[in-house]
Amino acid sequence: MDEQVISVDIKNFTKKELQCRCCGKFVKNDKALIALQAFRDYLNRLFKKEVRLYITCGTRCTKHNKEVRGAAGSYHLTGEAFDVFSTDISASQIYNAAIFSNLFSTIIQYTKSQFIHLDTRAIDNKKTPFHWIEHK
Repeated sequence: MDEQVISVDIKNFTKKELQCRCCGKFVKNDKALIALQAFRDYLNRLFKKEVRLYITCGTRCTKHNKEVRGAAGSYHLTGEAFDVFSTDISASQIYNAAIFSNLFSTIIQYTKSQFIHLDTRAIDNKKTPFHWIEHK
């Protein structure tokens, strides 16, 4: 039986903005990329306008992860995490929309740096995402 390949157009994000800032490493994680693009489309529908999401961090290499004091098992290392912000809507609006979109398993709002961490890590028997606000 021939299997058909399902292709998804990731139209709003480029490899360059998703790769490691220090070395250009890119880990392609289809599930995470599909969730990211679906979230962008969700925001556009929710706010009835074009909402741009900017990636402050996508893939990280081990060296860069240590430099930014990322967790040893950071999901940025596997291409499953993104840190995002927007100039079109607030960080709180992104955070709340991410929770209700149910596209990510973990959502963290960093209040001082004004970005939102989104990831698609596997979580057993979890119907709603883990989410919290970090005041750092």
